[in-house]
Amino acid sequence: MKNTLLACLGFLAAAAFASAADTYQIAVIPKGTTHEFWKSIHAGAMKAKGELAAQGIAVNVIWKGPLKEDDRE
Repeated sequence: MKNTLLACLGFLAAAAFASAADTYQIAVIPKGTTHEFWKSIHAGAMKAKGELAAQGIAVNVIWKGPLKEDDRE
């Protein structure tokens, strides 16, 4: 879990040093989408996107996860 979060933060940090003409896509794939923890992760990703946009860095956050944590095929 911590590794996934650190990887996402690393991608955001790398985007901060790129040219403003590029649009970065960051995929966040949570275990679930309804639990408060995952909602806070989504809010953090959107906040980071807004902060980067204020610096002129275009970021597209792709949020894709199951409705329930035990949803599987």
